[in-house]
Amino acid sequence: MDVATRKIEVAGITVTVREITVNEVRDWLVNADNEKNDIVGDSILDDISINEICRCSDLTAKQASRLKPSELIIIANGCKELNTSFFGLRARLKTVPANKAKNQL
Repeated sequence: MDVATRKIEVAGITVTVREITVNEVRDWLVNADNEKNDIVGDSILDDISINEICRCSDLTAKQASRLKPSELIIIANGCKELNTSFFGLRARLKTVPANKAKNQL
């Protein structure tokens, strides 16, 4: 089965955004507590973190740190378009207590 991808040109680089698998989503959520906190990366955009952009694309954290928020938004929109189910799940999980959500995975 082919993975849905989209190439996005921004700031002189080509970023490939892809649809992530159910297992990738599950592993990501299970290991979320082990990830390094990055207040800027987690908060610079309203509804997606730099970490999430990097997970849904081949953009590296180093590359992302060199981009302007307006450029990150272009990539983020591609990530959200190809991963609507993931971002819907994430929104639903925000309404569930963390310990209960973790036990369901």
